[in-house]
Amino acid sequence: MRDSVPHVYDRFDTATLELPPDLRLTYIHDRADSLADIGEVRALPIAHEHPFLLTETTGFGHSRVLSADLTLDTVLAALESESLTELRG
Repeated sequence: MRDSVPHVYDRFDTATLELPPDLRLTYIHDRADSLADIGEVRALPIAHEHPFLLTETTGFGHSRVLSADLTLDTVLAALESESLTELRG
């Protein structure tokens, strides 16, 4: 996909964006995604030093990954962690 639509990667390439140093990055990607190579996401921790979590699903592809229970669990855990961080000050 990077070769066919490079601007998509440019907009979301966290390795090239100026991000707050304490930003925690959470990615959810399906191993069977035929539109976006999971290798691109797996390489992100090498490109920058932000805290990083990659949740990999299996069998959902590019669009159905949003319906995976693991996706919901990951999102809720990230929100809960962020909320607790804000409460602790």
